[in-house]
Amino acid sequence: MYRDARPMTLTYKGESVTFDMPGWYCDEPEESVHTGEDLKVSDRMLNRLKALYEGLLLPEKIRRIRKKLHLTLEAAGLLIGGGPRAFQKLGRSALQSSDL
Repeated sequence: MYRDARPMTLTYKGESVTFDMPGWYCDEPEESVHTGEDLKVSDRMLNRLKALYEGLLLPEKIRRIRKKLHLTLEAAGLLIGGGPRAFQKLGRSALQSSDL
């Protein structure tokens, strides 16, 4: 096995996105092992695909709005609801994800 990133396609309600999925791969195309960090990549991409399909704001848009209003993650969470840690996951996603 060797470390690589290979194209992966996810589909949600008829909409698809293809991205590079990191992992440990064999010479056989269907065999791979993915760590927890690798799986975060596919989770982020699926969440972005769902947001686009459902017409929701993407994490980087939420982050831009929050920054423009000079709100910390904690303050935004308290203001919108969900508690002081509600926006922390979105904040990290905006920093780590790329546009579809």
